[in-house]
Amino acid sequence: KSYLNAIAKFTKGNNLFLLSSYAILLSIFLFGMSKLLVENRFIDYFDESTEIYQGMLLLDEELGGTATLDIIIKEPALEIDDSIYIDDDLFGDDLKKLFPIVIEGCERLN
Repeated sequence: KSYLNAIAKFTKGNNLFLLSSYAILLSIFLFGMSKLLVENRFIDYFDESTEIYQGMLLLDEELGGTATLDIIIKEPALEIDDSIYIDDDLFGDDLKKLFPIVIEGCERLN
């Protein structure tokens, strides 16, 4: 608990220092983010003499490059058989229809 009191005392006594530190850090991060450059040319992983490099270079220069391909697979709709459900009882009737042998065996035990 004493370390929390020390942190609280430091925070209360150094508001301007903390605020200026956060502002400096934020400006450094924003400057770094502005200089960030992402290059995702797939052909750079291949040697210039390979056939795949030359083919992809032709695609990039002559045909406008390559594009990503998104494949979306939709699940078929689930068919639910509502005939087993009876509205008057939430559990008993459904169990009797789904597990008739188990229910009969339990009733015989009683």
